Amino acid sequence: MDNVLRGDLNNIADYLKEQLDFDVRVKTRTRKKEKLAVTYLFYVLAEEYTRATLEEMGEFVRRDRTTVYSALTNNRDYAKQFYPKTYKDYNPFRNEVIMSDNPFGGTISKLVEARQQLEYDLAETQRREQDNVRYMLRQVRNQKTFEILKLTKGLNAKQLDTILERLPPIIKMAQEFN
Repeated sequence: MDNVLRGDLNNIADYLKEQLDFDVRVKTRTRKKEKLAVTYLFYVLAEEYTRATLEEMGEFVRRDRTTVYSALTNNRDYAKQFYPKTYKDYNPFRNEVIMSDNPFGGTISKLVEARQQLEYDLAETQRREQDNVRYMLRQVRNQKTFEILKLTKGLNAKQLDTILERLPPIIKMAQEFN
């Protein structure tokens, strides 16, 4: 289980402990319906707001994956109905905003960093595109030069001198045409 996932599961567990005064991380043998509903609610919130597998959820609360699966399939609605306000009021982003003293900290700073990265990537992509265009133009020039060389292959010196005399007016005419 990676640290981000563990942090998300800790946030859910802390929220439930704060709201309902029961820590799901402490394994108890109690069968009181209030305590079971809190554990079921943890599974529901973890399933909805994290990418945790059943095994990872179970590992976090010291249960096996079959217990988590059974709780989710049989008691999902029970948990939501037993503590409806707690279920509806859960905000997975609350800790990111509250923990930051900096007005641009937390989630906002991550968004700013992401935007700056995107702007950098865009500028880099545009630079690469310009380089590619320059390269293609050089290739086209080289190709045209190669075609001229192919056409003049096999000509003697006198024939090449004649072409050289006639070439400047042709080039001047082409430049004026464009």
